Amino acid sequence: MVMIQSMRDDSELDAFLLKLKELNPSGIIYPFYWGRDIQPELVSLNIPIVFVDSYPDNLMFDAITGEDYNSAYKVGRLLLEKGYQKIG
Repeated sequence: MVMIQSMRDDSELDAFLLKLKELNPSGIIYPFYWGRDIQPELVSLNIPIVFVDSYPDNLMFDAITGEDYNSAYKVGRLLLEKGYQKIG
């Protein structure tokens, strides 16, 4: 599981997306919505994505969303209980 960090610009986002593909995570926790729609890149990973606090208006896939830090904590806790070990 990888948590996407805030990016300062598109070049940082592009570099992170490349790194994300190399990491081959079992899922993503997405704590914000970047202005640029990166859904096609995320969909191509074919992994679960958890949006926290915001999400794109035109979701291209089924998504789990949360309202606050507490919801992200609960999701992280659930993943730990299910045996995931690489959660960011």
